[in-house]
Amino acid sequence: MALLLKLRLALARHPAPELVWAIAEVGAALDELREIAHGLYPAALAEDGLEAALEELREGADIPIRVSGAQGRRWSSAVETTAYVVVVETLRTRRLRSAVVDVTESDGVLSVCVSGAPDGPDAFAGFGDGVGGLNDRVGAIGGDLRLDVVAGALTVRAELPCGL
Repeated sequence: MALLLKLRLALARHPAPELVWAIAEVGAALDELREIAHGLYPAALAEDGLEAALEELREGADIPIRVSGAQGRRWSSAVETTAYVVVVETLRTRRLRSAVVDVTESDGVLSVCVSGAPDGPDAFAGFGDGVGGLNDRVGAIGGDLRLDVVAGALTVRAELPCGL
């Protein structure tokens, strides 16, 4: 933001096409950064929990998403954030026609399952790309991540310990 302000001041003093271009580029980068930050950590996640954040994600999605489970329950910030990131990153990195997100808890383990049908024959190309980061994130809180493609449908399941 400070860079954008400095560029605008420079433009006011010394009009130049290069500064107009730089202002547009920095503005676009800021917009993208805001979108990423909002997508990964919406205020609803911190204030109202996983269920509210998933509902907000569902409402703003480009594809139909059905969300089940969670039902007003709260978990630790680490568990809720990790669960949310698993859902968001799965939806971002895979081209799906639709998705189902199911959140359940049993025996002190929160299970977050994202499944969906591919949007075209190459939707799972590079299937393993980006999984390492999710695996690391889930593993950092002692969880387990599994990915499967069965009959052309993707399923990503994170098992997260609730006792954090």
